[in-house]
Amino acid sequence: MKFTSEILEYLIGEKFSSGITIKVSGPKTKLYNRLNLIENYCANKKVIHVGFADHVGLIETKIAKNEWLHNRLRNVSTRCIGIDINEEAVNFISKEFQIPDVYTYDLIHGDPFQPLLDDQWDLLVLAEIIEHVDNPELFLRVLYEKYKDVVKGMLITAPNAFWFKNATGFIRRNEHINSDHRYWFSPYTLAKIGCRAGWLPVEFEYSAGIGYPIRFLYQMFPMFGESVVMLFTPNSNDK
Repeated sequence: MKFTSEILEYLIGEKFSSGITIKVSGPKTKLYNRLNLIENYCANKKVIHVGFADHVGLIETKIAKNEWLHNRLRNVSTRCIGIDINEEAVNFISKEFQIPDVYTYDLIHGDPFQPLLDDQWDLLVLAEIIEHVDNPELFLRVLYEKYKDVVKGMLITAPNAFWFKNATGFIRRNEHINSDHRYWFSPYTLAKIGCRAGWLPVEFEYSAGIGYPIRFLYQMFPMFGESVVMLFTPNSNDK
């Protein structure tokens, strides 16, 4: 699904309203399996996978179940490089699985990473990491400023504020959340921080995890999915 040209004017700051209404779903909107959807975006492309490693204790199990995203991206992309700040996990992956092109590096505080500058890339993938960042707008801005000349687009998946468990939780006066998460995102707010950081939204979809339940509800209301998946491109007019 795409934002209208009118909503884009609000996203990039050309217009302001204290109460606009945003269309977040349409009659043809679908809910996708998150891993399958990311694979589809990355198929036959050169990919930078940021925050690729996962927790050490989960990697082997996920690989065995074909649920470890980095492996799946390596299988469908023409090249996939993994960057993570978790040195323990990166070393474990390199030693135990001999996976090439994986690096421990701080893309935000370090200098522009030379292996990324040495090539041109189709997608910068940030899957379920933006909610763990203290300042997501600054995070995306630094990525834009350092790598806008070598990447054609950026794919973000983030926790969906409209997730059905949020609605049922509110009824029970509860919040169900990962204890390390800082944010929930709606399609508009995710697009807004992207625009503020120099990126333009191209389209967005909704996704859920492996074997997601209540399919009938999701078929009627795909916006209840667990994650928002949004594709961006660098804004050539950004200053």
